Order: sequence, then C-alpha cells, then structure tokens
Amino acid sequence: MESSAAASSSSTPPPPVVLPTGNYEVFISFRGPDVRNRFADHLYTSLARAKIRTFRDEEELEKGEEIAPSLVRSIPESKIYIPILTERYASSKWCLLELAQMVECWKQGKGHIILPIFYFVDPRDVRHQQGPYQQAFEQHAHKHSPQIVKEWKEALREVGQMKGWHVTGSLGHSEGAIVDEVLSKVESHLRSMYTLVTDELVGIDTLVGEVTALLNLGSSNEKGIVGIHGMGGLGKTTLSKAVYNCCEACTCA
Repeated sequence: MESSAAASSSSTPPPPVVLPTGNYEVFISFRGPDVRNRFADHLYTSLARAKIRTFRDEEELEKGEEIAPSLVRSIPESKIYIPILTERYASSKWCLLELAQMVECWKQGKGHIILPIFYFVDPRDVRHQQGPYQQAFEQHAHKHSPQIVKEWKEALREVGQMKGWHVTGSLGHSEGAIVDEVLSKVESHLRSMYTLVTDELVGIDTLVGEVTALLNLGSSNEKGIVGIHGMGGLGKTTLSKAVYNCCEACTCA
C-alpha cells in the first residue's frame, strides 16, 4: 500500500472517534409494508446498537423507474447482505433488483456474504418460484423483458438454497431469538473480515503505528480525532480497518 495517505490531528475535543470509513458493513433488503415496522426495524436497531454500519432504505422505493443511486452504491460497498424474504417480496421489482445485484457481487468472490431470512415463507417457494412467488412472476412477465425476469429468478434460486433462518412463529424460536442469532453471525463474519484485511500488506504496521500514536491509545481519557485523507485508491479504507483492529485489541486488553 502507498504511504502517501496522510494523517492529521486536532486538539479540539471532538465527538467519539469512528475510524472505519463511511461504507456500510451490512445491507438489509426487504419489502417495506411487510416488515418495516416489525422484524426489519428490530434487526436494524440491534445491529446499530452493536455499532455495525447498516444500510436500509428509509422511504418506500416505489418511485420513478430507476433504482436509487444510493442503493446502487451501497450494495457493492457493503460486505454482508441480509434479504428478508417475505411472501410478497417478489412482487416488488426494487427488491428483486437489489437481490440480483447482491447475488452478482457475491459471485464475484470478493468476500461478500448473503444471510437470507425466510420470513413466513417456504424456502422452496423462493427457490422454485412457487406459490406467491409464482404469482408475482406472472405479473412481472407482462412488464419486464425475459432476460430481466430470468436474472431475478436465478437470483432467487441461488438465495433460496442458501442456509439462513426460517421465521415461522413456532414456539421456542421467537423473532427476538432469531435477531440475536443473526447479530451474532454478522459480528463473527465482520471480525474475520477485519482480522484478515492486513494479512499480506507490506508496510501497514508502520502506518498503523503512526495513527495509533496520534490517538495516544491507552495514555489518557482525553478524546481526540484523527483524519485520514488522500487520493482514491491509496488504501485509506484498509488503513482505517487496521487501526480499528488495533483499537479493538486495546479495548479488550
């Protein structure tokens, strides 16, 4: 990694330091009317409390004809995808567009992970586009090209055979318990990602040392902030994650 990403410090007491960049770690995909104010909100709140940067659409997407630019950017930038597949998920072209992009990123082999939640829907219906999913695609066939419909079906087929969580409302496996399981799995994956991020990078330890020295980790209770800046592609994100690992280690020590 180039060493020209510069670091600067400020003595003015700032808000709490957040070293990783603004990219999201988790992207939640769901059909708003189905779970926005229930399961999706519960899951988002749990992830936020764990300080996991999570993207969810705050407004209904049934506007215009193109997917929002923020969604287009946030999907490839995120590392973990959580599609909440409900009975009417496939009725939304926006949900299907999101899912297709998730699967495309996952297939690129760059470390993206999909953790599907089958919310009161049979995974077989998702996998084979049966039941409510078949009905949804009968409508899509009249509005969209065969190629687009094929891509959506292939995305559902891929996700439908992935290991995930099946929310059925059965006793002993409450929605709250499933949210806790999802959170635990996400945290486990993120720890692995951050641990491996610097394995083969030459010179990263020197840069991490410079930034942590500016932060004075462990020396006092005084708050400080460090800005990492530079041209695109210099490794600011990687350095931020490496410093984050160091901060975590100091906190746990």
